[in-house]
Amino acid sequence: MTNAEFVAKLKEIGITKKEFAELSGQHQMTVSKWSEAGRGLPSWVDSWLELYEKARIYDQNNEKAKKFDKIAKEIAKKPK
Repeated sequence: MTNAEFVAKLKEIGITKKEFAELSGQHQMTVSKWSEAGRGLPSWVDSWLELYEKARIYDQNNEKAKKFDKIAKEIAKKPK
């Protein structure tokens, strides 16, 4: 993953480099230095971002399912 791809992926999933550093347990300066000439991103970054995005989507869908379940239970209680 190139630095440009990294920055684009962060933007796509809605987090900043600072947030990424905090979430992944990296020092913010370390993440910033990845963009310096000659320094590549660690190989784990791409898979970490992919898993983070999947987990976030799962959490969002789980919340929607809980709301749907609550509404369905309320509808089932109403007399016909």
